[in-house]
Amino acid sequence: MSHGGMGQASDWRVAVKGEQRGPYTLEQVRAMIAKGQLPADALVWRPGMANWAPWESVPELVTPAGRGPMPDMAPRASAAPMPPIAASLVQSSPLADFLAFRTMLTPVLIKVLFWVGVVACFLLGLGNLILALRLNSITELVSAVLIILLGPIFVRVWCEMLILFFRIHETLVEIKDQRK
Repeated sequence: MSHGGMGQASDWRVAVKGEQRGPYTLEQVRAMIAKGQLPADALVWRPGMANWAPWESVPELVTPAGRGPMPDMAPRASAAPMPPIAASLVQSSPLADFLAFRTMLTPVLIKVLFWVGVVACFLLGLGNLILALRLNSITELVSAVLIILLGPIFVRVWCEMLILFFRIHETLVEIKDQRK
């Protein structure tokens, strides 16, 4: 895509669920919108804007691409600092969300538990492999190989199911908050 011309500078930032992305050109952001890649609650910012704003409220982004961009009101010479996304999200920060129990800690712990489970499967399989070699047992050998190969898969599925429960919870909380 072109990076020259008015409104084409790579100065657009996008925030989806608090995760900042960019810089993008105006046309790249419009293309993301046209492809349905930006949810309705995604925020955008560019130099000259006071705060992050929902993309649907920004005239340059809701103007059909065929009509061209609206004149850029921000002077290009002044590189305005970006406001923090948190200011646009009613002073929400990771620490504040954690302390107010709006952010779940358990999904992070589940990811740690996954890696502990993978290491445990490997060590258990390795122990069975050593035992199989000492006892000259084909059953123990098959058991060791299955634990090493399939153990991490079962641990992963179990952890994904736990995370799924938390994602369902987060989605229900978002739905509840939207209905307020």
